Amino acid sequence: MSKQSGPSLNIQLPPMKRCDTCNGHGEVKGVFHQMQCDACNATGVLHKDTGEQIDTSLVMIAMRRVIKQQRLTIESLKKNQQPHDPYGDLKEKNGGKFRMD
Repeated sequence: MSKQSGPSLNIQLPPMKRCDTCNGHGEVKGVFHQMQCDACNATGVLHKDTGEQIDTSLVMIAMRRVIKQQRLTIESLKKNQQPHDPYGDLKEKNGGKFRMD
């Protein structure tokens, strides 16, 4: 079954690059305070090909996807993590670890 009308089922995100004006921070240093970057509309990213601002709703969707992927990566790293004993290779003496220093 194919979709007949209405909005697209998949959101196509434009290619993005870091804003050169604010270096991806979304704000620039003013004389007395930080100001929102006008080049990227305080998002920190621009369209990769045209260098124009990207709609903030699309930037939010892209950031949510990145955060979700990072959370999945963290969870998989936690599952595969081995218990760490900083004194594991030291000799035992009197019921404890002996550093010999």
